[in-house]
Amino acid sequence: GKVLGAGSIDHPVVVAALWFSKSAEEKIEKSGGRALTIEQLILERPTGSGIKIIG
Repeated sequence: GKVLGAGSIDHPVVVAALWFSKSAEEKIEKSGGRALTIEQLILERPTGSGIKIIG
């Protein structure tokens, strides 16, 4: 799905999704986190360890 920029974030997180709104990507990065595509996530964590899936 698509991550939207509603709400606020005050700590760094790594989020992987198919799409991000521009405001969501900016908020994630401003908090010190990272916005990744699913492809980037697979390359960085090929075994899937340490990943939480939220639906």
